[in-house]
Amino acid sequence: MSLTRETPPETATREPARPSTTRRIWEWVLGIVGVISAFLGSFIFLAGDDQSLGLGGDWSWRVGDIDAAWGYGFLAGGGVLLIAVIALIELGRSRR
Repeated sequence: MSLTRETPPETATREPARPSTTRRIWEWVLGIVGVISAFLGSFIFLAGDDQSLGLGGDWSWRVGDIDAAWGYGFLAGGGVLLIAVIALIELGRSRR
């Protein structure tokens, strides 16, 4: 008589691994920051020079006064973050 419970191999099931809560939070944070960054970069390039960008008051800047390097930086940074999020999501799916 055995004290351990043995499950026959044909009926043993393994549940798929779920990503941890911390990983999900990072996916969301990186995704949101990536979308905002890509939006800001595209807004700098597509908006007219008289448009303003910011929160209002002293926290606003005219698009014409913003250097093009900032636009490229926001676009590249947003793209990298979005690619990282897609890679994290795919990595989590492949482990299941």
